[in-house]
This record gives sequence, C-alpha cells and structure tokens, in this order.
Amino acid sequence: MVLFLFLGALIGITSVIFAMQNTAIVTLTFFDWQVAAPLAVIVLGSAALGIGMTLLAMLVRIISDALNEYTLRREERKAETAVVYETGTTEERRVSA
Repeated sequence: MVLFLFLGALIGITSVIFAMQNTAIVTLTFFDWQVAAPLAVIVLGSAALGIGMTLLAMLVRIISDALNEYTLRREERKAETAVVYETGTTEERRVSA
C-alpha cells in the first residue's frame, strides 16, 4: 500500500515538472479539427486517453470473467443441492480404496 502511494506521488511530481517545463503552445490537427494547447496538456491528455481506453478494454474482460464465475458457482450450488436431495445429508461421502 505504501509502495503504491509512493509511486503515485512520484508520478504526480514528475507530471507537474513535465507540465512546467513544456508550456509552449502547439497546434494539434486531426482531419479538419485544430486544437491549440500547451504541449504538456496535449501529451498528458493523450496519455490519459490511452489509459482510459486500456481500462475500458480491460473492463470487458473483467465482466466476462465475473459472469463465468457466477455461472460456475450457480452450477456448483445446483450440484450440491442435487447431492443433498439424493443422499438426504450434507456430509461428504468418502470412498475408501
């Protein structure tokens, strides 16, 4: 936990220093759109957009995994209920070899 706090502070300090040193106004052109902003804003905004898109892509996988886990747990409960119904007990039966 302390490591994440330290890394977050380090990244924050580095970002502030980067922004203070790159104040030149640049023009960003994309097809017919033009945006004039400080270089630091353009670079940090691009990085934030990349992080956001990556998290969005990861969210799809996280939801898929959660749904699969839910399905497996539901099937496990059904199987346990079937065993209880057939045996009339919740205890495990062990087969001796």
